[in-house]
Amino acid sequence: MSIRSVMIQLACMTALFLSPTFSLAGHHFENGNGHGRSQDWSANHGKRHQGGRDEAFVANDAYVATCGGCHWAYVPQLLPRASWETILAQSEDHFGNALALSQQDKSVLSGYLSANAADATSLKLGRKIMRSLNGAAPLQIRAIPYILHKHQGISPAVFSRKSINSLANCIACHPAAASARFDDDSVVIPAQ
Repeated sequence: MSIRSVMIQLACMTALFLSPTFSLAGHHFENGNGHGRSQDWSANHGKRHQGGRDEAFVANDAYVATCGGCHWAYVPQLLPRASWETILAQSEDHFGNALALSQQDKSVLSGYLSANAADATSLKLGRKIMRSLNGAAPLQIRAIPYILHKHQGISPAVFSRKSINSLANCIACHPAAASARFDDDSVVIPAQ
């Protein structure tokens, strides 16, 4: 690259950053002189996390009523289809408990979970989980590498708090978890 090319690139970059507003990947910034687009940062903060939602989250009343009676009804996007199939197939021993599910219940749950599983959805969450699994089909949310990675900086003492109890209690810190929203910006970690 010639000196002239480097000088032209430097001049362009300088002009870009000294202009009243500049944009990088659709985000607008002010140069600190009070010029540029006026925006309420707090109202817009977090919207970047909503990108990648190619489809809306789909809830299912039968699933919430059946599974939510004993524990938080995990959103299907947290596990792949194979995991949900195994969980339903082992309903006689569901983590130490027997589930009283009719064939019709199993069919309804299977249809919903399969259609919305991590490997069936286009939600960004499902894609990230699937990339982390490398073909595995864990039966527990706390065995998902992506979720473990996202929580690695949190002290085990936090998860042992009464209000949280474990990594599997997503709803304790993620108030919008029931709608498959786990944005970092909306996390509220209970003090007790």
